[in-house]
Amino acid sequence: CWVMSSRRDGTSEKGRALDFRLTDEQRQLQATVRDFARAELSAIAVELERDSKPPSHELVRRYAEMGFLGINVPTALGGLGTGNIEALVVLEEFPKISSAVAFPIFESSVGPVRAIKHFAPAALRDRVGPMVRRGEMVIAVSMSEPDAGSALTDLKTRGVVRGDKVVLNGTKRWCSGGGHSDAYLVYCRLSDEPGAKSIGAAADLASCGQCRGRAAVGARKRDRQMLHNTIAREVTGDALQLMGAYGYSKEFPMERRNRDGWGWGIAGGAIDIQKTNIASAMLGRRFDQRR
Repeated sequence: CWVMSSRRDGTSEKGRALDFRLTDEQRQLQATVRDFARAELSAIAVELERDSKPPSHELVRRYAEMGFLGINVPTALGGLGTGNIEALVVLEEFPKISSAVAFPIFESSVGPVRAIKHFAPAALRDRVGPMVRRGEMVIAVSMSEPDAGSALTDLKTRGVVRGDKVVLNGTKRWCSGGGHSDAYLVYCRLSDEPGAKSIGAAADLASCGQCRGRAAVGARKRDRQMLHNTIAREVTGDALQLMGAYGYSKEFPMERRNRDGWGWGIAGGAIDIQKTNIASAMLGRRFDQRR
C-alpha cells in the first residue's frame, strides 16, 4: 500500500503506508491483560467506587508481579524495556474496567515516571524506577493550581534549589492521586522568566522513607500528555442513552464509565486545549492559552 506524503517545501513523495496492526506477541499480551482485568478487577473496581478509596498496595504489588508496571521503562531501571505500544496495549485494558484500577499502570508507564527517567538526576532516577517497577511506590503528578489549570504556564508555585533539595512554596489543586500516593512530581516555577521557560519540576519524596526530602528534576514544561477521550465520551454517552435509567443508576457500571470518560479528558488537559497544542506543534508557534 502506498500513500503520498507532503514535504516541508510543498512537494510530494511516495512512501509506504504505516501498518498499525498489532503483532502476534502484542495481541497475546493484550489478551492476557484483558482476561486478568475482567476476571479479577471488576469486583475490586466496585469496591473502590463504593468506598471512595484508591487501589491497595497489595493490588499494586500484584500488578508488579505480573509485569504490568513500567513496561516501557528500561531494564536498567527495573522495567521490562518494551516499547510504548506494548505499554499502551496494557494500559488501555484497565480503564475498560475502571479508571481507578488503571491509575497505577498509567503513572508507571506514561506518567511522571517518564519525566523522571528523562530529566531527573541519575541518583534519583536510579532509585525511583526500580521502586515503581516493584510496586513499592506510586508517583502522582501535581500540576494544576487555583489560577493555572489548562493555562499551566500561569502557575505560581515557586521552587528554590538549596543544595540537593528544592524548597516549595505555593498551592496545588486537583492533584492526581492526592493524599494516597507515595510521592509527587510537583511542577513549579524555578526562576522569574515568564511563560514556560522557567517551569520545571521537583520530585517530592518526603513521604517515602527510603528516599527523607525533595530533589530537582531538570524538566522544562512540555505539552506531552495526550489523552484521546473524545471516542470514549461518545461511546459511553451513547451506551448510557441506550440503557436509559439503568445507565444513569449507580447500581450499574455504565454511570461510572461515563464519568470516567469525561474525567480523564479533563485530568490531562481539556481536549480543546490539546487541539491547540497540536496546532502549535504543527505551526511552530505558541498560542495564548487564555484566549
